Amino acid sequence: MCGQNFDLVIRNGTVIDGTGAAGRAGDVGVTGDRITAELNPNMFAALCSWTYNLGTGALQRSSLGRQYLNDGRYEEAADEMLKWVFCNGRRLRGLVLRRTDERALFLA
Repeated sequence: MCGQNFDLVIRNGTVIDGTGAAGRAGDVGVTGDRITAELNPNMFAALCSWTYNLGTGALQRSSLGRQYLNDGRYEEAADEMLKWVFCNGRRLRGLVLRRTDERALFLA
């Protein structure tokens, strides 16, 4: 599986998928005990997008969540996002573009 095929919109901390279903951002596993770092709204939105696309397991397993974020190493966390661009061993242009956008939002 290469990620979930949803369009993601975040409005005032609410995540809305392509079907119109809405839920709190914590429902995608970005908040709670996984991430203890202080996050600004752009960081939070970028992590919601990344986690919604890849799943909470990816966040738990990655250096992004386990190491960089909770240590306050935000630039390294943003760089880690760029590594998640493969599906079935192939680098996909669409994922490269998505991760580049998520990284830029995270650092904005």
